[in-house]
Amino acid sequence: MVVAGDDMVYTGSTDGKIQVWAHSPSEDNLGHGQRHRHGLVVTLEQHRSVANALVLSDDGAVLYSGACDRSILVWEREELANHMAVVGALRWHDKAILCLACVRDVLFSGSSDRVVKIWQKEGEGKGYSCLGVMEGHATGVRSLVAVRLPTAADEEMTMVGGSEKKWILF
Repeated sequence: MVVAGDDMVYTGSTDGKIQVWAHSPSEDNLGHGQRHRHGLVVTLEQHRSVANALVLSDDGAVLYSGACDRSILVWEREELANHMAVVGALRWHDKAILCLACVRDVLFSGSSDRVVKIWQKEGEGKGYSCLGVMEGHATGVRSLVAVRLPTAADEEMTMVGGSEKKWILF
């Protein structure tokens, strides 16, 4: 599950579907005022297996979804339809995608194949390229956290943490 800045909620499920939920206030039956609920807006169907991982880009315009079919789908917001549409797929893992993390224009994917891959969009209208592979995990990579850290040289580094208490600076 991932929550966007506009209160949209994205959930992945075992049937491979991604459901998009929007905030819709409603009156409480007991007269207690408004309750905060989310209603289903649309169901996104493209994965052929369990949708394990979801992450949004920093601006919320791109949704990445990873599944057991070893694919990462790239979804971009269609303004006229007010939902996401698939614009690409990344398929270079050998096993199921278990987790995703995104910092700015860099995507990190962790997999049952025990590696983390680093992806970056090549440019407007172009695909993604794999910038690198982090190997050395003893088991599948189940969780990732990516955080931008300022450095003394006025640059930024990204710190990536996996499931084995390892932190890698990138």
